[in-house]
Amino acid sequence: MTMFAGSMLLYFIVVSGVIYDYLKEVPSLGHTRDPHTGVFRAEVFMSGRINGQYIIEGLAAGFLFMLGAGGFIMLEMSHTSQGTSARDNQKSLLTLSGLLSILISFSLLQAFTRLKIPSYLSSS
Repeated sequence: MTMFAGSMLLYFIVVSGVIYDYLKEVPSLGHTRDPHTGVFRAEVFMSGRINGQYIIEGLAAGFLFMLGAGGFIMLEMSHTSQGTSARDNQKSLLTLSGLLSILISFSLLQAFTRLKIPSYLSSS
């Protein structure tokens, strides 16, 4: 179990871009000036730049990748578990939780991609 937890932690660090953030010394959030009021507003996504990120953006994406990976792990656990009728309820719960985790992760990562690249997969 320790090896698995260490592997998942390493996966999170690599996927969320912690090494990139450390080397490039990027800020945690950006800011933009509102053209109408002149007030600075916080910006979480570095829009229009596929090769750059803020720290919060990378950590959020890394968490969503971990959520999707956890969903696949739950699906695998529900498939390989064997037992009585009490375990059937656990199987159903694991299957439902795994599918929901994968669906939520996929939907939010797709929304993040559309925020990052506004013309991504558009028909026009």
